[in-house]
Amino acid sequence: NLCQLIHEGKFGYCVSPNDKTGFINAITELHSDLKRREEMGLNGLNYIKTYCNKERCVNSYVKTILNIRSIDD
Repeated sequence: NLCQLIHEGKFGYCVSPNDKTGFINAITELHSDLKRREEMGLNGLNYIKTYCNKERCVNSYVKTILNIRSIDD
C-alpha cells in the first residue's frame, strides 16, 4: 500500500483523492514548516538510495523473470 509506505518512510503525506481539505492542510503545513520539508525530503532520498538502487532493481527484475520461466516449465 503506497500510503502505508509513505507513512512508514516519513517522506510525505497521503490524502484521499477527493479530500480537498486534507490536501490543502497538508500543503499548508509543508509550506509553513521548513524543517519538516527538509526532513521529509531527506527521508525520501534515503529511501530511494536504500530500496531503489540499480543492483536491487536488477535483482528484482531477474527474480521476476526466473519466476515466470518456472511457471512456463
